[in-house]
Amino acid sequence: MQHPPPDPPCEVDQAIGYLEYSRFVIAAELHGNIRFVKDPQKLSIGTGVLIYHRCEYEGCPAGFKFIKNFDNYIFKSANLTHIHSGPPPQHKNTPTSGTYRAWIKKFLMNHGSPLNATQEVNKTLEIPKDHTCIHMTMKQTAINQLKYYLQQKDLMRSLPDISLNQFQSLQNYVNQWEDQHDDLIYFDIQGEDTDFPDKLVFIYSDNDMISQIHEKPPIYHLDSTFKLIIHGFPFYVLATKFANTHSIPLCYFIIYPDNSENISFCLSKYFETTHTEPEFIMSDCALNIFNGIRNSFPECNIFWCALHVIRALKKNLSKINDEEIRSEVEKFMNILCYYRDAQKKM
Repeated sequence: MQHPPPDPPCEVDQAIGYLEYSRFVIAAELHGNIRFVKDPQKLSIGTGVLIYHRCEYEGCPAGFKFIKNFDNYIFKSANLTHIHSGPPPQHKNTPTSGTYRAWIKKFLMNHGSPLNATQEVNKTLEIPKDHTCIHMTMKQTAINQLKYYLQQKDLMRSLPDISLNQFQSLQNYVNQWEDQHDDLIYFDIQGEDTDFPDKLVFIYSDNDMISQIHEKPPIYHLDSTFKLIIHGFPFYVLATKFANTHSIPLCYFIIYPDNSENISFCLSKYFETTHTEPEFIMSDCALNIFNGIRNSFPECNIFWCALHVIRALKKNLSKINDEEIRSEVEKFMNILCYYRDAQKKM
C-alpha cells in the first residue's frame, strides 16, 4: 500500500510538541517505506539543536529539519521526494524505525504491558492497521527483552547507594567484591580530597574467558562508553575475535580522568599480567586512545574503526557551509571507509 506524503506539520519556524513531531516522522517513513535516520552532527542554533533526518538510502535527497528547543520542535524544511539511485542500506536484520522504537520504550517505561505495546503505540502514532512498512514492526521477543532491560535499569537505580559520593561508592563496592574474586588486576584512587580525587583506575581481567584462548589473538579491539555506569565514568573493554568466534571480552577498565596516560597504564598492566604484547589493535579515532596505545606499544599497528571515522567526520561537516561540498565529502568518505575496491568507486 502506497501511503501519501504527509503535509508539513506546521508553518516554517513554528513549534510543535514531541507527539506531533513523531507523527510527522512516522508518516514520512510510511510514505517512503524507508527509515529516516538522524544525522549525527549536532549543530547548536541559539538555545536549540538542529535535527536533520535524512533518507537511509545513500545519496537520496529526501530529508527534513527541525530545531529542538527544550520540549519544542521548530519546523524548518522538508523534502519528501525520494531518488533511490545509490546502493541500498545494508543491514543484517530489518531495523525498526528509531522513532517507533522510542515510543515502544516510552510506553514500557510508563508501565505498559509488552503484549499491548505495538497496538497502543500504533494508535498513538496514527499508524494505519493495513500498513506494510517493514520498519513499523517490532518482534514480541525484542519488546519483552526491552521491558526486561528497563526493569533491571530501574532496579539498579533503586538500590541503596553505599555513599552519595561516586568515588567512595565505587571504592566501597570494590572493597567488598575483591575478597570473593581473583580477577582484579589493579584498583587505586589517588588524591587528598576523597570527595574529588585526582585519579581513579579500576582494571579487571576475565580469567574464565582468557583461559579459553589457546592461541595468540590476531587482533585486539578497544572501545569505550560513558552510558553504562550511572555516574558516567568511562568504561573500556578490550576484546579479541577469531575467525570462528564472536567477540571475546578479555579486560575491562574504568578510569578517571579519561586521558591517554590512564589508558596507557591500564593496557600495560593487562598485557604484563597475561605476558603478551599486542601486534594489532583496532579502536575508535579518539586521539587519547590512539596515544594511550602508542605510548605503551610503539611497535603496535593501530587501526581506526570505519564507523567511528565516519561519525567523527559527520560531527565536523557542519563547519563546511556549502551543502553540495558537504555531500561530496560524505560520499567519498563512505566509499573510502566501506568499499573494498574504493578506487573503482571513485
